[in-house]
Amino acid sequence: MTLSWIEVPDFQPLQASNRGLLTGIYTETKYRRSLAAYVRDYLSEEIINEAATATRKADALIRFFETLRFCHGEVYITPTVCWDYAVSAKNVKTYFDIVLDSLIGYRLYPFHQPRGRQSISAAHKFYLFDTGVAGHICQRTLKDMNRPEFGRAFEYFILIKLIGTRSYQEKDHAIKYWHTKSGLKVDFILGNGGVAIETKVRVRQGDLQGIWAFRE
Repeated sequence: MTLSWIEVPDFQPLQASNRGLLTGIYTETKYRRSLAAYVRDYLSEEIINEAATATRKADALIRFFETLRFCHGEVYITPTVCWDYAVSAKNVKTYFDIVLDSLIGYRLYPFHQPRGRQSISAAHKFYLFDTGVAGHICQRTLKDMNRPEFGRAFEYFILIKLIGTRSYQEKDHAIKYWHTKSGLKVDFILGNGGVAIETKVRVRQGDLQGIWAFRE
């Protein structure tokens, strides 16, 4: 179970990005040990064992699990994952389905309108369910809020809050992303496009080009 930021006294974004918001870990001094135990005891054993039973190919599954550090927060196409890690397309789909069904990951589909700008329509974005778990799997520790790595973690944190708010308010709107073939992008599109969200730690000149392009 993950906490909401409003449930955390003296909430610190950098601390939340490194430790995540899993109950009992956010406030721990030795949070790295707890995250390692969580990944080892739950993710690695429970999820891998379940998936290995479904596909009977434990070695391929372990290779796939290692790819999650590279897929997290990125646009991916299933065949690319297969080619890079020598795992069949069928098994990759099965593995992703198990990760998603186990609620340890989220998949974002692209927002696409046939009459709009030429946008990506076939690739997905994948996010792990907690910033601390993602940081442990991706082998990264954030030192300050001025680096690009924190910006990516902040984007992911906002996604978690959007998903949590949607559930709390008992809504069913889709959360998608928008990315044109020319490089314009918006991090999150809600519903049929009524709300577009671009996450930035600091807004600089040019950061809103994607928002204005989407509005068009």
